[in-house]
Amino acid sequence: MVALARLHGGDEAIWGLAGLGADLDATLTAGNPGGRGPVIEELLLTEGLPPEVAAAARARHEGEPETLLPLARGLVVASTLVDAALALGLDGLTPAHLAGRLSRDERALACQRLLGLDLDATAAVALAGLVDVREDLRL
Repeated sequence: MVALARLHGGDEAIWGLAGLGADLDATLTAGNPGGRGPVIEELLLTEGLPPEVAAAARARHEGEPETLLPLARGLVVASTLVDAALALGLDGLTPAHLAGRLSRDERALACQRLLGLDLDATAAVALAGLVDVREDLRL
């Protein structure tokens, strides 16, 4: 998310917080994936994160790309790219792999375009960002 914030011109601290907190509800809602939006929003607000971060984490699960604010669009894009890295591993992963994965996810691709980001630049910056957080993500 920090790498995407840099590319888009977003607040790196806010985008980074959103990226760190966006999936904290995954285990809590494993039996009810439809509850992810409200649960993550409440959890992040309870933990004292800024309301814009909590709202973006919720909207990421619920909104159409055209209705999302940039922070939520970034979460949609980042989630797709992180999922690809988790599935494929970082060894041998190229920007072309990430661009391909992003282009196959219509919602994520729409969010990337609405952010005004070039597909190849997004993939390259995302891969560099994933390498930076490799140990944290256990990739």
